[in-house]
Amino acid sequence: MNRQSNGSDIMRNITIRHKLLILITLLTIVLVYFGTRELQTKTALNREVATLRVLIELQSLAGLVIHELQRERGMSSGYLGARGVLFTEQLALQHARTDRQRAQLAHWFMEVYPGAIPSEIDEHLEQIREKIIGLEDIRAKVLALETNVDTVVQYYSQLIEILIQASYSFNGFSSDARLALLGRAYSVFLSTKELAGLERALGSNALAEGRFLPGRKTHFTTLIEQQKYGFALFLSMVPEDARRLYLETEQSPAALAVDALRAQLLNPSVHGMGFSPLRWFDIITDKIDHLQRVELELSVKMDERVCKLQEETQAALKQLWTLLAAALFAYLLLTLTIFRSIVRPLSLLVDYARDISAGRLDRKLNLQGQDEIGQLGEAMQQLVADLQTNIQKAESRGQEAHRLSEARLEAARQLETALALAEDARDNLSAILASVNDGIVVTDRENRILLMNRAAEEVLGVEYEKVRNQPIHYAIQDGTLRDSFKNCLVKAQRLASYTFDFSCAQSEHSTCEQVFQARTSVNHDTQGNQTGIVTIIQDVTRERALDQIKNDFISTAAHELRTPLTSIQGFSEILLARKHLSEAERKEFLIYINDQAVLLGRLISDLMDISRIESGLSFSLNKKEQDLRQLLRQKLKAFRAGLSRHELSAAIPDEPCITSVDGDKFLQVLENILSNASKYSPDGGTIHVAMQCSETEVAITVTDQGLGMTPEQVSRIFEKFYRADTSDSGIPGTGLGMGIAKHIMDAHDGEIHIQSEIGQGTTVRLTLPRPKQRKKGS
Repeated sequence: MNRQSNGSDIMRNITIRHKLLILITLLTIVLVYFGTRELQTKTALNREVATLRVLIELQSLAGLVIHELQRERGMSSGYLGARGVLFTEQLALQHARTDRQRAQLAHWFMEVYPGAIPSEIDEHLEQIREKIIGLEDIRAKVLALETNVDTVVQYYSQLIEILIQASYSFNGFSSDARLALLGRAYSVFLSTKELAGLERALGSNALAEGRFLPGRKTHFTTLIEQQKYGFALFLSMVPEDARRLYLETEQSPAALAVDALRAQLLNPSVHGMGFSPLRWFDIITDKIDHLQRVELELSVKMDERVCKLQEETQAALKQLWTLLAAALFAYLLLTLTIFRSIVRPLSLLVDYARDISAGRLDRKLNLQGQDEIGQLGEAMQQLVADLQTNIQKAESRGQEAHRLSEARLEAARQLETALALAEDARDNLSAILASVNDGIVVTDRENRILLMNRAAEEVLGVEYEKVRNQPIHYAIQDGTLRDSFKNCLVKAQRLASYTFDFSCAQSEHSTCEQVFQARTSVNHDTQGNQTGIVTIIQDVTRERALDQIKNDFISTAAHELRTPLTSIQGFSEILLARKHLSEAERKEFLIYINDQAVLLGRLISDLMDISRIESGLSFSLNKKEQDLRQLLRQKLKAFRAGLSRHELSAAIPDEPCITSVDGDKFLQVLENILSNASKYSPDGGTIHVAMQCSETEVAITVTDQGLGMTPEQVSRIFEKFYRADTSDSGIPGTGLGMGIAKHIMDAHDGEIHIQSEIGQGTTVRLTLPRPKQRKKGS
């Protein structure tokens, strides 16, 4: 409650000018935040496009190297099959062609690769480097006929496969659907073209050997079938112009010649296969070269698409910067205009009110507009004009001094009323400009929803945009809440106003413990006809909780007061009724009556203290400098005299500890803390009191071995009427002592801290500031 009041005081002390500045600043931050996020998105897309450009460049270079490696593999297979008789010169020339393409790829690695390629494909590039390093060794073994066809084909195929995998990496970096489809088509085409290269190598080796080695004829046939499937899949993915270029390749003389040579390879005549390995190699190479043109066409199309994406992204970035700057400028201009339209009229009203208060009634107020501020200004001017008229009439009548004095007093009272109205209007306007926490629902005569604020949406569990112009008893989903509102609106149409309490809307997975109060008011037009109903919903959970707490307190206080009163009454009746009591019995009964009267006085004192605190009055302290050790020893002596079930130990310094304190109030704090330690400690437990005195403060700690408290109980221990143990069998008490002790320590500019743990006891620490000691001789 104290924190809420402090927050309200802070908001009331902030001027409307600063409130608007805070609101404008927050909205500007939100606008800049979302604009920045959009810029980051576009910038990331721009970086993605730049990465795609580099990947396409890698894809093109890798495709050229793959093409030359496929040719070299086919020649190497024929060379080994012919035992070095065939492909000797062609193989040397092919090595040079491959090295040129390999040099371009190596140059790309050195100049472009560092920092330009995503880390996801580093592994492929490292494998490419390692395999290319071993290329010279496999070439030397081929030329020296020191290896076999399977080893050579496997090595070249692995190197080509790694290059193809590097080309595949393009597919994972594109968010553009069209570009991603082209990338997948390129990958399928590259893999299928690799099958054609393997077919060239196997055919060249078979022709050079004069036969298919065991198992290779089946492999050869499988490669042909896989090519058909791969190219069919490719045709289903590419655009029309790329499809047309491929179909032209399939109808080329080289492709038709390859089909014929395949038939002779698979079904040779009795005289052999009927053609040389060189002829096979040249014809199928011609076909593969045609396929490479399709590959280059796809690469060009992907590059064109990336360029277009890059242009679009850069244009979008530029447009976004422009729109963001324009929106920010327009927003600032609009907010400045609104700011001036509110703050300047308010400043004029304040100055006008001050001039009127100073007696300058001829001051003119120049306000334009018919809003609430303008209407307030007109009302104030009319009030001042009426005041001037009344004064002029009073002076013109020339009445006697008494009546003239009465008129002046009346005018002064009216002026004070006008100033009070002006101040109230300014406060009301400040409250309106701030957020409205209460729910507001406006309905027409048919109970259809015309207006609903955000607070009402949250309480009723609906969205205004979805239920606008709907009957309120259809819009609310919660059955109990719907029936309550329906009955309320029916009664409100017959009565001037109606009030009822309800709980907020509940869902299937959650319950609501808040209590709200709905107040209805009927709207009328200028002819007095009813036009609708305004319902204001307020959160009264805290008020209902306080009512419950106060009811519990009244019950507890009545019980606590009844106990000593009953004892006093009972023993008084005994003393009055029994005439032959012994002196010892009379003294015992009187002592008991006195103890109960003291207890009753303490309860009444606590009630008066808490009443004074509730009314906002501070404690009246009678502070004087005294030795705090003497106060502590005095209280411990009295406390030890009444202590029978516990042990009491104390550690008090020998040196004097002088501070400014109200002795009676401080003894009241010690009494409450020591009493709690005694009540909540088990029999035989030890209560330890320690005092520490420094130059700046004095600290007293009271430690018991009692029940202890949970962190939640510790956090609420200073609340009025709060008791940690509220059961019927719990330790008696009103729950006021710790709250009063806290206010006494605050009045002394001191502090009270509590540390507790269930089953481990509680430690209460009191600290009081010490006055600065004067130096000797000053």
